[in-house]
Amino acid sequence: MWAAMESAQPSVFTESNEEGVRRVKNSRERYAFLMESTVLEYIIERDCKLFQVGGWLDYKTYGIAMPFNSPYRKQVSHAVLKLGEGGTLAALKRKWWKEMHINESCSSQAAGADSDTPELGLDNVGGVFLVLGIGLVSSLVIGFCDFLWNVRAVAVE
Repeated sequence: MWAAMESAQPSVFTESNEEGVRRVKNSRERYAFLMESTVLEYIIERDCKLFQVGGWLDYKTYGIAMPFNSPYRKQVSHAVLKLGEGGTLAALKRKWWKEMHINESCSSQAAGADSDTPELGLDNVGGVFLVLGIGLVSSLVIGFCDFLWNVRAVAVE
């Protein structure tokens, strides 16, 4: 795969994310661009012509660089953990990724477009519960009959 990518003309490699996004838009769905997930989420939230295919290839977290033996390391680590556990980091991401831009977000457009889609109710999934119930009752009846058969066999001996 690497050899094919390296020998492709024009080159599949780009100098920047902006160039990669531009090539995706201009390629008529014949070019895919691999990008770091955080930047990708930010871009596709603002450009509804772009979308993410599949999940993450890898999962990495970010760190804060500090001098070796910094007296603030424990305090900063503790503060970042508290922000993450308390939901503050998720709220800030939601604010800056989804709420802080002029145009309507793509996710809200998609939600508006799907708002007339009905929810799945008991009418839609009732058959699953019916089959589950019949299987449960059948297994209880068979188990009870097996128990009685074994009790009878022990009583005869």
